[in-house]
Amino acid sequence: MLENIRTEIIYYTIPTDFELEFNIRGCCNMRLLTCSESDENKLLSVMARAISRNKIVIITGPLTNDIVEKIASAIGYQTDILDTAELFDTNSSFNEIIKGSVPLITEDAILGGCIVESGPQSLILVSSEKSVQREIMKNLIEPYIRAVSELENDIEEDNEEENILPVEQENTIDYIQSVPIEVDDTQNQEDEVIEQPEESDVQQYVITADDVFQDEPQKSNSSFTVATLIVMILLLIILGVLGYFLIISPILNDISIVDNFKNIFSFLVN
Repeated sequence: MLENIRTEIIYYTIPTDFELEFNIRGCCNMRLLTCSESDENKLLSVMARAISRNKIVIITGPLTNDIVEKIASAIGYQTDILDTAELFDTNSSFNEIIKGSVPLITEDAILGGCIVESGPQSLILVSSEKSVQREIMKNLIEPYIRAVSELENDIEEDNEEENILPVEQENTIDYIQSVPIEVDDTQNQEDEVIEQPEESDVQQYVITADDVFQDEPQKSNSSFTVATLIVMILLLIILGVLGYFLIISPILNDISIVDNFKNIFSFLVN
């Protein structure tokens, strides 16, 4: 049975986006929750609650260096500078990402967010700038979620075949203790559990074991050995010599093959 990937989208100072939610639901079977927060001081609390109950957490909004620094500090990470203006001569709304994360960059070399992984969980930051968000979601984040889902399903299938219960991951994103996890529930909008129908028009991005592991080279099934080859060569030589003396040589000397055989057998009899 395919497991629903628990996912939550946090909208920071922006309204909910139906198009974003619709597209992300098409990635895989998932239970999608959403919430909105406009207070910067409460954002970390909302994020801490989301991390405590989801595998993938997406934070979208007008990202700034200050917001990235606060999120990184809350989960015990530092930040790195990724200056697209210096590297690619492009202007991004921010130039800091969480240290050790994967930067999310558009084809026009504009920084739009990052992905940080810790154990089985993923925290994704993505800008709310519409053109940047759409490109990053379509080309980077949605394929990433599909890959996570397929990998999770492969692990579950392997465990079922081996009758082994899945081991609960201990590594999760750790939050500083000073961040409270009290949130006004009236400000949170949670969607019902969404499951993909068995027949979906959405093309799945499948990762199979054949894409990751290559089969070991198969051993040759040839049963021939060096000694066998030598014996076969000798037999061919002997047959060639006999053929020459019994067939070719009599023809060259105007002697019929029958007379040649009679002469040989009469010689052997005498």
